[in-house]
Amino acid sequence: MSRSRQLVEEYQSKCWEESHSWTDFEASISRENEQVLDISDATLATSEHGNVALYLCGHLNYSIYHEVFLRAETLEVSGNDGTIFDLQRFQRMGEQYWDAFGESTRGRENPQ
Repeated sequence: MSRSRQLVEEYQSKCWEESHSWTDFEASISRENEQVLDISDATLATSEHGNVALYLCGHLNYSIYHEVFLRAETLEVSGNDGTIFDLQRFQRMGEQYWDAFGESTRGRENPQ
């Protein structure tokens, strides 16, 4: 293991935090070999003026835990077919996904 990688792992093992630019973070995500951010938790906050803040937790490239904070004046969510979703519809889709996931795993916790 390289000395720089060893220092990074030591740094992270002590739960120290380090900030990166969005450009650096985005460059570390690659669709090749499914190198993505696996999101384990997310929180979205909105203001009455339309500003948004998004907090994501997850593992990048299946190895390094990240907490990502995004702030924006507006948020536009779209599907891969170009369909634009308002925030309420997007949140309902997330709730429906987790409800369906919960139903599909029910009974698997303690197989007989």
